[in-house]
Amino acid sequence: MPYGDGPFPAAIGLHGHGDSPEWMMERPGAMELTRRGFAVVVPRLLLFKDRDSESRIAWEFLAAGTSVMATRLAEGVLIQKWLRQRSEVDPARVGLGTHSGGGGSGALLPWIAEGFDFLLMDLETDYDSWNPEFDRIAEETVPALTPWREAIHDPATYPALRVLYDSDAHEAAAEVEVITVRWTD
Repeated sequence: MPYGDGPFPAAIGLHGHGDSPEWMMERPGAMELTRRGFAVVVPRLLLFKDRDSESRIAWEFLAAGTSVMATRLAEGVLIQKWLRQRSEVDPARVGLGTHSGGGGSGALLPWIAEGFDFLLMDLETDYDSWNPEFDRIAEETVPALTPWREAIHDPATYPALRVLYDSDAHEAAAEVEVITVRWTD
């Protein structure tokens, strides 16, 4: 939590394939949110392993009639509930910061759970991450969502403020400014 009196705005950071919470906290978006007084929580996401293990697990989930994405969404909703119940957090200013594979579930969370105020993301997924050369799929593969990709990412209808950032940039000050400026009186 930031120093000082809250309640603070908060962001849930969703890391990508092979990344860690520690790595995510060093990215420009997370660093800028922290500098601006956000409480930033970056959980270690389940089932993000090496690409081969991830693919095997994703295939097994799909064969069982579910998806790894469903697990990701459940994780995100539970973390959001936990954060919004904390007295140090302003429940009306809780959003998401995502990187790479974390963007797949991050883009869906505001559609399925109320109370996500913003999404700061660097990558949109098409929910069809099959690599025929290696016969691998990524955890964000949900074939039923593929036709809905454009609607899911449409800024005109998106249920939260959606801000894209460049994960290779050295800072994300302008992007975070877009999020915070609307909260000032």
